[in-house]
Amino acid sequence: MEIRQNVIDDLNAMTTESWRTIRIMAEMVQALDTLNKLGTNCVSIFGSARSTSDTPEYRDAERLARMLVEKGFGVITGGGPGVMEAANKGAAEAGGVSVGLRIELPHEQGCNQYVKTRCNFRYFFTRKFMFVKYAMAYVVMPGGMGTIDELSEAFVLAQTGRIRPFPIILYNSSYWAGLLEWLRTSMANGGFINREEIDKLVTVCDTPEQVVEHLFFHPIIAYPQWAFHDCGASQDQRYGLDDWMVTVDEYNKILQSVYDNGYILVDINDVWSETTGEDGQPKMVRNTLYIPEGKK
Repeated sequence: MEIRQNVIDDLNAMTTESWRTIRIMAEMVQALDTLNKLGTNCVSIFGSARSTSDTPEYRDAERLARMLVEKGFGVITGGGPGVMEAANKGAAEAGGVSVGLRIELPHEQGCNQYVKTRCNFRYFFTRKFMFVKYAMAYVVMPGGMGTIDELSEAFVLAQTGRIRPFPIILYNSSYWAGLLEWLRTSMANGGFINREEIDKLVTVCDTPEQVVEHLFFHPIIAYPQWAFHDCGASQDQRYGLDDWMVTVDEYNKILQSVYDNGYILVDINDVWSETTGEDGQPKMVRNTLYIPEGKK
């Protein structure tokens, strides 16, 4: 009886299985060595390879990447054409980190010219690992099954606790409305997922400005050093951090509620000052605050 294997590569004989393992390990090590040198937090941007430069998603991906670089982020894509090219172009022309994780395919797509740091992959699963490991957030533009594959991978890893939740942003509400409706009805009504998981892990944005604003209100973006167990932050500091995920609109509602109830916001540096105690050691002293009449 023929033993069937579905992996397509040039290692087909039973005696070469160990060589496949070595090839996978070499691919992993080479990518880790390359990406460990980036020196900046990155956002992974996904989308269709078939989008042309005159489409809205291409233009938006380019502008979003440029804005992310201006805010101090780098950009990671699959390195191909379409939306990937647009994101790499925006990042590169803004002078930022522009990474392409290129996969070898039977129908060669090539690597776009705007990739400044390039890694080549034969296996999808090693490539997926790099997308997750080196991304502070995912932005999922309109795309096909490859785009959905990357989206579902990140969602499941966060859902099952294999990674700490990070922002997963679906770009273009009208494009993703059908998928989200199916998740919240067919899948949720069947008991296969909780609606709360969808709302907690996924955010929908319609403009590059909304994406950037959402990233800067997400705790893992604001405090990336708190995303890991050995980060040095206390348990009190980390408690509930994963659940603190709000949209810009929600944040504005919170602020408005604060003001409506007579509170004002003050800078923490106005509340406390550092001074030197009698023992010569630094200590914090609480300042006297002058609050406007009728305010708390």
